[in-house]
Amino acid sequence: MLAYSCLNQWPALGNHLGAARCRSVRSSLPGRIIAYTDICREVLGESATKQIAQVPLSARTVASRIKDLAEDIETQLLERIVKSTWFVIQCDESTDIENKAVLLVFVRYLYEEDIHEDILCTLLLPTITTASGLFKALNKYLEGKLNWSFCVGVCTDGAAAMTGSLSGLTVRIKEVAPQCEATHGVIRREMFASRKISTELHGVFHDKVEMNNLVKAHALTTRLFEHLCEDMDAKHKCLHFNTKVRWFSRGNH
Repeated sequence: MLAYSCLNQWPALGNHLGAARCRSVRSSLPGRIIAYTDICREVLGESATKQIAQVPLSARTVASRIKDLAEDIETQLLERIVKSTWFVIQCDESTDIENKAVLLVFVRYLYEEDIHEDILCTLLLPTITTASGLFKALNKYLEGKLNWSFCVGVCTDGAAAMTGSLSGLTVRIKEVAPQCEATHGVIRREMFASRKISTELHGVFHDKVEMNNLVKAHALTTRLFEHLCEDMDAKHKCLHFNTKVRWFSRGNH
């Protein structure tokens, strides 16, 4: 009789747990799955819960979770930038794996008395990537999120759409951010300068590139190099592959 009474109480207990759990989490499929896991733990035990946990999630559920995580990361980043007294951006036009034109925007800001740098957004561009199209996409994203008056710097490459003296992207940004200063990409300047160095320095640079790529070519050597940097109390512990930079507005160099 006692066992029969407990069996009758299990559905009510499950409904109560499910309702309470769904109220505490957002009403979505991942939230309901969490609620069902709690119900299964109380009604059938921990072994049944582990079996349910092994059931793979659908592509729709995974996509929904990725979207939620991305939105949360974006919200936290924007909150950090808003708290900063200033911020600077770096813009670079590129293409994705589908050959669609995109605008990559990086942001540097002050947070907890230290300078942080993060990727702000990746904006899809129209077919013709003019300066007006670049600024329209960027301004549409920042509208209602960040104040242009706190933007004190913009860094771009040397393309005409970016640095045009009459209607380039930097000129349009300065119209809405009077304190903004435009600079050219440091990485590109260093790369171009390295092609004109003397023979002796070029040999040193070549050896540095060979050693760098040797370390990065294998996962084991990368880990060993990281441990070596930790033992030496080095500030930086990662290396980057050497790449060639093209200045599209000047042709291939």
